[in-house]
Amino acid sequence: MKKIAIVLLMALALVSMATAQAVVSGEFEYGMMTNADEFTQEFDKLEVDINADLDEYNSFSMEIEAPSAANLAGFNGYLDVTWATVTTDWGMLLDLPVGVSTTLGYNDFSYGDEIGVTGWGLEDMGGLGLNKEGAMKVDITASEMISLMAAAAFDPEKTATDTYDMVFGATVNVAPATIIVDYAIVDDKASFGTEAWAGFALGGDMTLDAGGSFTYDMDAETYVYGFGAGFGVAGAVLGVSFDGNDDVAIQDLGFDVNYGLTDEVSADVGVLYDVDGSELYGVDFSVAYAAGAVSYRLGYLYSDGMGGDANYNAESANSDGGVYFNMGLDF
Repeated sequence: MKKIAIVLLMALALVSMATAQAVVSGEFEYGMMTNADEFTQEFDKLEVDINADLDEYNSFSMEIEAPSAANLAGFNGYLDVTWATVTTDWGMLLDLPVGVSTTLGYNDFSYGDEIGVTGWGLEDMGGLGLNKEGAMKVDITASEMISLMAAAAFDPEKTATDTYDMVFGATVNVAPATIIVDYAIVDDKASFGTEAWAGFALGGDMTLDAGGSFTYDMDAETYVYGFGAGFGVAGAVLGVSFDGNDDVAIQDLGFDVNYGLTDEVSADVGVLYDVDGSELYGVDFSVAYAAGAVSYRLGYLYSDGMGGDANYNAESANSDGGVYFNMGLDF
């Protein structure tokens, strides 16, 4: 398996060198945590992306990633192709009055999942998407204000099938707000979702970002939702977010404070509380240093049996928390 991974990465490097317009990027994250009783470590992210402009109208995109939450014992050089697609800009090619592009390949095209106004992100319900199969997508940009998307996936392992997934979406930009609506049929089950967010300059160096999302399962007649707001002032950002569902008005409540001490040094605190169960998940304290493209973080997670739920910045988490160290980079 290691040889396969190495050969694949070498092939990507050769493609990037042979194609002048190709860009290779990726992420790598590693973390460890220890307390008096436990020690954990984890490669939380190992990803390589390649994006190549084939010509004026066509592009190729591919991502290779280690399986989710791969640990030291289970990694063994194994990598997945998470997507591989070709996109054609028909609007430019045919000089159309609106933007039209198609994307075909291996992907689980999704819509929504674009909110990020707090550290915990409880305001983000994840959007709606297809199962990972051979898929196709059409994007239409009617104007700077409105864009549309439709995607479909059919099971490529069957020569004759009526099994399919479909997702439709629309985005409306009305400054300072963005609103997204989407509808999906996945595994013969229908869902509807919407999300919206806006950013405001309050004067001076104060800012406010707010967003929320809602997803309704039309077959089960159940729904989930979330809301969050981030207030920024003097280099610090305070985030408050919560989520809920048709059974519990507020399930989880998160608070986070992020403060940039200098351009290289920042401090973070994250608190997560189970409102429904009246129980504290935990508190995460940390300090990070940006050594150029690589970030190093030292922190402590206070938790009582819920470390996996309470870790705000820790890559790995013992059930009872502990001292942790992370390293991450984007290239």
